[in-house]
Amino acid sequence: MELKVSAFQGTRKYKLRGHSGIVNDCAFSPDGCFILSASDDKTLKIWDAASGQEKLTLKGHTGSVNACVYSPDGRLIVSASSDKTLRVWDAISGTT
Repeated sequence: MELKVSAFQGTRKYKLRGHSGIVNDCAFSPDGCFILSASDDKTLKIWDAASGQEKLTLKGHTGSVNACVYSPDGRLIVSASSDKTLRVWDAISGTT
């Protein structure tokens, strides 16, 4: 599955590839350095916004991940899944 993102200057475009299912949601980190994506493949991925490189895969949901958001300070991530749970993740380590 591809997630297309335009960089802040509007001149670069990346195709972020890595999810094996539909991408349901995405969000920039508060500082704009990372992109978070949520997928039907039951994972979230953190991407480097400057290079488009995958940095981390967050695993733990047993159903599709439908939504994701960074906390205002960027230290936490919250995800919502069809497994009927919300998970709170550490944005650096990817642990719950």
